[in-house]
Amino acid sequence: MGRFKHLDRVAFRRAIRCRDVRTVLAMAATYDDDTVRDLFLTVGYDEGDLSLYGFVVEIIQIEETAQWHEIASLLLSQPFCHHAGAYERSFSHAIRAAELDPDDVRLKEYTILSCHSGQTAQRRGGGAIGTPHLKRFPF
Repeated sequence: MGRFKHLDRVAFRRAIRCRDVRTVLAMAATYDDDTVRDLFLTVGYDEGDLSLYGFVVEIIQIEETAQWHEIASLLLSQPFCHHAGAYERSFSHAIRAAELDPDDVRLKEYTILSCHSGQTAQRRGGGAIGTPHLKRFPF
């Protein structure tokens, strides 16, 4: 990775940490989805601050896309999974991401894994939660 690209990533991380919506949206448009997702997860693990999830929800209210719902879902199912209700809320974001981009098989697979893994499946019988929603996504 070139020096300038590294500096851009540092600036992007700084904008995320400062919760600068305008800058984050502008910079996110210049990166691929994997990079944006990785930067948000890195900040989530580094900070451990649930307000980052709130920031992503704020972004979703401005620009609702599958990418932002996937990021919200990943934040809740990974760095913030210890918070009450995180897995259930993560699953709802996973479903919405798959609805917004029905051609992305990866999102459908993620929704199935969200449904059948972790505490959601153990506490609520994942099939009971996921089956009605997953019937909307034929493979």
